[in-house]
Amino acid sequence: MKNSLSGSKLIATALYLASALLISLTQPVYACKSLVGYPDYFPLEKIISYPQVYVVKVTAIKPDQPDSWYGPPFSLTGQIVQTLKGPGKPGDTLQAETKTDEEANARCPVILDEGKTYLLMLEGTEMPYKLPRYGLYYLSSDHPRFKIYMADIKRGLKKRGK
Repeated sequence: MKNSLSGSKLIATALYLASALLISLTQPVYACKSLVGYPDYFPLEKIISYPQVYVVKVTAIKPDQPDSWYGPPFSLTGQIVQTLKGPGKPGDTLQAETKTDEEANARCPVILDEGKTYLLMLEGTEMPYKLPRYGLYYLSSDHPRFKIYMADIKRGLKKRGK
């Protein structure tokens, strides 16, 4: 009797630990975003090295490694809504893919949703452009800081004459 009671406790403990692990693995992206404190102003040094900075409406997202659980690489297609830096024009179709050689290093993964509009900073001079897999400032247009950051970027680029 004592052995069967110990066995059921062991099974219950194992199930509890497995459930806790499963929950923790499905939440990292949301936990990362909810713990981040966005600065009051957009740090302009973040966009200086990027040749392409656009506001893009994402029309399609294709996961490149669906089995990757934390910020999996993906490719996207979108339509440029506004050009902040680069040769693209509003209405142009844009293609980009996340870089696959980056490690998280305690950074939030870039997660985009189809149908939403985002501020995107892209690398490269031809499509598909490269989008970092991890970063903080890839905001959707419904984010409370989006309009503030857009004004900061426009003002900063205007001062730099770009």
